[in-house]
Amino acid sequence: MSPKRFSSMNIMKYSELVCSAVRCGVSLDDIISETRKYHGRAFTNRVEKVVKTMINFS
Repeated sequence: MSPKRFSSMNIMKYSELVCSAVRCGVSLDDIISETRKYHGRAFTNRVEKVVKTMINFS
């Protein structure tokens, strides 16, 4: 996914899904690894930062 194609809305929606999966027991490292494969490093880095913030505030 090129940096021009993702918005803050996309990142927030994806991050919420990731947080839900982590709460259900899926490894965050596995999710990040697969996200990086399919969506690229820039998108994944932004999602990872948001997810870690969301998890710390939960």
